[in-house]
Amino acid sequence: MPLAKPCLLAPLLVAATLFGQGITGIVSPNPVPAGAPMALSICNGTGGLIYYSQCPQWSIRQGSPTGPVVLAPPCPPPPVPVPLNHGASANAGFVFTPFGLPSGSYFIDFLYANAQGAPVTETIAFSIEGMGSTPLATLRATNPARVGQHLNLQIDAGAVPGTGGAPYLVAASFSTNVGFFATPTQFCPLDLDFLLVMSIVNPDPLVFANFQGSLNPNGFRSGIALLLPNLPALANRPLHLQAAFQPAGGLPLLSSIENLCIAP
Repeated sequence: MPLAKPCLLAPLLVAATLFGQGITGIVSPNPVPAGAPMALSICNGTGGLIYYSQCPQWSIRQGSPTGPVVLAPPCPPPPVPVPLNHGASANAGFVFTPFGLPSGSYFIDFLYANAQGAPVTETIAFSIEGMGSTPLATLRATNPARVGQHLNLQIDAGAVPGTGGAPYLVAASFSTNVGFFATPTQFCPLDLDFLLVMSIVNPDPLVFANFQGSLNPNGFRSGIALLLPNLPALANRPLHLQAAFQPAGGLPLLSSIENLCIAP
């Protein structure tokens, strides 16, 4: 019964979303080139109304969600709350340029209030590609994430030495608030939820197509896909994906993270 396992995975995916993030934060472009302006958009998947401020009440941490604050854009009072209905997406209303920051992973502490007025902070991961540094490997979706459809992905690590033919794996999670150190020096922002475990431990190829394999000689791989079950509970929820590589003769590397909002 080839469809039995994907059907059994469906309730686990729904359960995982219950403990996931309430909002999706998408930084554009990602990775952010050195000195380039970046913008933040958000998608409300909380199930209710939220309020956020277009005066940026947030900070950026380096390396991990608990790393040092390297940027805290000023917020002159008073902040004006902006309502955002469940399922709606919006540009968060501010753009800034991260000058002088080296390549690596960064984390935005994004503050909003739920429908009851209680403050909530979510962590949004993104990457910066520093000036003069080796370009980062990227993992990108080639179509929107949508309930009941395949999400197609591709890896481009061609500019990273030693990645031609390198083994890789792709992992997915519904949140990025905690994460873990994949190596002593590299932090993976994906949270350890059901989706992460299912995507890396004997991933079902009917659901996680080509989530493990080898890059081509040019350090590129397409044909990677995630089947999102036709479950209404997945709509408007955050989805995060990242790839890991083992370059020849080198240390394991992580790609940029891909943050998505699952459409109905």
